[in-house]
This record gives sequence, C-alpha cells and structure tokens, in this order.
Amino acid sequence: MEVILRAWRFVTRKRMKSIVLAFILLLMSTMILSGLAIKNATDQAAGEIGKKVQSAFVLENNARYNMGTPRGAGTVKNKDIEQIAKLDGVTGSVRRMDSLVDLKNVKQARLPDGTKDYDAKKEKDYGEAVNFMGVNDSAQELKFRTETFKLVSGRHIKSDDKFKVLIHEDFAKLNNLKLGSKIKVQANPHDPDNLQKSHESAEVEVVGIFSGKNSRRASVRSELFENIFYTDLATTRKTNKVNYDNEIYQNVTFFAKDVNAMSRILEQAKKLPIDWKMYQLTKSEQELAGITSTLGGIYGLVFGVMMFGMILGVGVLSLVLFLWINERKKEVGVLLSIGVSKVKIVLQFVAEVLMIFVVSFLLSFFVAGSVSQKIGDNLVSQASKNTTKEINKSLNGSFGADADSSVTTKTIDHIDVTVRPELLIWTFGFAMGVIVVAVLIGASPILRLKPKQLLMELE
Repeated sequence: MEVILRAWRFVTRKRMKSIVLAFILLLMSTMILSGLAIKNATDQAAGEIGKKVQSAFVLENNARYNMGTPRGAGTVKNKDIEQIAKLDGVTGSVRRMDSLVDLKNVKQARLPDGTKDYDAKKEKDYGEAVNFMGVNDSAQELKFRTETFKLVSGRHIKSDDKFKVLIHEDFAKLNNLKLGSKIKVQANPHDPDNLQKSHESAEVEVVGIFSGKNSRRASVRSELFENIFYTDLATTRKTNKVNYDNEIYQNVTFFAKDVNAMSRILEQAKKLPIDWKMYQLTKSEQELAGITSTLGGIYGLVFGVMMFGMILGVGVLSLVLFLWINERKKEVGVLLSIGVSKVKIVLQFVAEVLMIFVVSFLLSFFVAGSVSQKIGDNLVSQASKNTTKEINKSLNGSFGADADSSVTTKTIDHIDVTVRPELLIWTFGFAMGVIVVAVLIGASPILRLKPKQLLMELE
C-alpha cells in the first residue's frame, strides 16, 4: 500500500512529466492494438477465402506432357471425371467446356481508343468470335467464388439449364440487352479446336448479368471481360457438335466435404486408373498465388507494426524513465538507506507508469478505432503492390489480361478492421511486458549503486 501511495503522490505532483509519458504510452498501445485488430481482420479474410477455395481441387491437362487441343485447351474426359466424382468425400463438381462461337445479332466489345488487334484476315475469320464457357454451375466457378466476377442481376447457370447465358454488364449496355434478351450464335468454322467441323447454331436467353474489370490493359479483344460469356453445357455441346462419348472439358473443379478430407481424397484419386502423366490434380488455392502471397505480406507488415510499437515503447520509455529516475537519486538513496528494498523501489516505478498507462490504455481503444482501418488499408495496398511486383518479376511480366490470369494475379484490395474489446486483453499483456522491461532498463544504472554512493553524488 505504501508503494502505491508514493507512486500516486509522484504522478500527481509531476503532471507535465506524466502527460509526456502518457502520450508515449498512448502511441505504443495504439500501435499494438491496431496491429492486433488488423491481424484479426486478416485472419477473417483468410478464413473466408479458405472456405471458398481450400476445399476444392482441379482436374486438368499436365502441360508438360499434354499439349491439349490444337489451341492448347483441355482434353479432360467423362470417364476420368466420373471416377473422381465417386470418391468418398467428393460433394460436387463444376465442369467447364469451351466453345468458340460467332455472335450473329450483337457485336462484341472492341479495345478502347480504336486500337487495332486483328489484321484483315483475322478480322474476317474471328471478328465476332467469342468464347462461350459452358458450365453446370456458374456460382461455384472459380472466378465467381473469388469475386473476380460478381452477379449483379438475374441468376446463375444451373445444371439443368438449356440455352441460357450470363453476360457482362458493359456488353449488355453496348448491345442494349437485358434479362430475357436473346443472343444468336454459331460455331466458328475457322477455329482449330472445332474438331467436328461444326456449323451448329443456337439461340440463348440472357438469365444473368455480371460485373468485373480487367486487372491490366488488354492487348486483344478476347481478353476483355466484356467479351466473356457463361452458358450451360447443353449449349456448348450443340455448338461443338459433341455428345457424351466424344466431348472433352477444359477442366473440372471438384469439391471436398471439408479441408481436412482433401489429402485423403487426393491420395485416393492418384490410385485411380487415370493417365497421370497426361493429367494432373491441382489444389484451387495454388491458382490464387496473388491472394495467398498478399495475405503473407499483410501478416509480415502487421508483425512489423507491432514489433515497431513494442521496440519504440521499450526504447523511448527506457530513455525517458532513465532521465526521470536519474533526477530522483536522492529519493532512491534515502529509501535504500532506511531499508526499503530495491524490489519495492522497482515496483513503485512500475506502479507509477501503470497509473499513467491506465488512462492511455483506455484512450487507445478509441484512437485505434479511428486509425486502424486507415493503417490496415495502407498495409493491404503495400502488400498488394509488393505481390504484383513479385509476380511480374518471376514471370517477366508475361501474364495476360484475360480472366484466368486475373484470378492468378488477383490480390486482396480491402479488409474490414474492427477494434474489438477482447483485443484489449492482449494489448494490455504486451504493454505490461514492455513497461516492466523499460522500467528495469531505466532504473538499473541507479539501482546498481549503494545508498551512500547515490547521496555522495548529490553532494
């Protein structure tokens, strides 16, 4: 009790010094609390992304040995798909079958500023050719799961749909289309992947409209998001002129019951009679290099902010306390000479700092609440820039502007930072450690001296 009373008298008597110390402690605790809040927000973002992609894997061509179709597209077959689909723990799949078709009653989007991307012959053969992606469930397709695309009106493509289509909102505006509008298409006869020499036509109904922007400048019109279309498998089967026996898929995404079942399912799949030299299984998270790298970058920056706050706290507090305590040699000398132990003197110094810290600690909750989102936005922006630079450097800038490349290079652009009351417990613990270390460092030079030495120095 005597220690606390002495501490209280000193804090209330030296008001200016107490205010300076309170400001330092407020800065330190705000940085620690903000760092914890940003880490918590990053954990939530990682968890949400994990739910979307970590329990999925993709069957696709092994590009090392399987060059695919004449245009390098996938050659995944039904017999292999069905074997994997029957494995215990596999809950569903998204099949993707592409078809190059010519638009007959609408116009595809062109590059901005009238940029020429096709020569005369290519313009004649492919001027209105677009890729129709046939899927059995567009809501679970990777670009929608990662929110590269977002459905803004209508509904998604379902497995029992026939001759339905999703279009981009800018394409809809360009051609004055809306939900219920009809688009006429025909298989492109010049496409090297038109293996059946199809001239089949189809009329599809717009059932959904989606949004999304290219992450980088497109060099050809086929990379524009405006020229991306999702349709049902019945449509692509018709335009490709294929049936169950001879149809092939670009890839198939399978979903596991939960993340923990993934390893077991992949091991079982590798034992199936599938040509694993020609095909491979890839975890969906591997296709999201940009997002996973950005998450790692954010964690690194958050750790840096928290460490800076604690190091700043130890360094500045130690210096201030050393100067503060150095002025109190007489007080320390007298206390030691009348039998007060060094432990009690240190406890008094700690109590003094804690009394000031309580005010700073409570204020930090409100200060961190107002600045943590801004700090988080800056850290996310910096981590995203670093990730983009790393990806461009590793691939010599060879990534395109198409949707598949955009998924791979996609980074996190925002996290929702909330300073929750429970984070105060961790902040208090970290700050307590900093305060104790700072007091020991600041007081040690004086406490090493004997009472007589302290009093003689004053003379």
